[in-house]
Amino acid sequence: MASDGSNEWLFDEVAGRVVALANRLADEHPEADPWDIASGLLAGAVHYWLYSRQPCGDPTCETCAEVAAAE
Repeated sequence: MASDGSNEWLFDEVAGRVVALANRLADEHPEADPWDIASGLLAGAVHYWLYSRQPCGDPTCETCAEVAAAE
């Protein structure tokens, strides 16, 4: 789904919360490597991004057609 800019506030809110979470984790685990925290957050973000773009399951859905094929 392409963004039309109407949810820019939500993008900013989520990004801010991710940074706050990373900072909190770093504070709670001072022995942790910040790169490991960043890598974990990025892996989770990519996982959710892929999950959010799964086809709906309707083989005739035109919206999902480009991601429903193995090509």
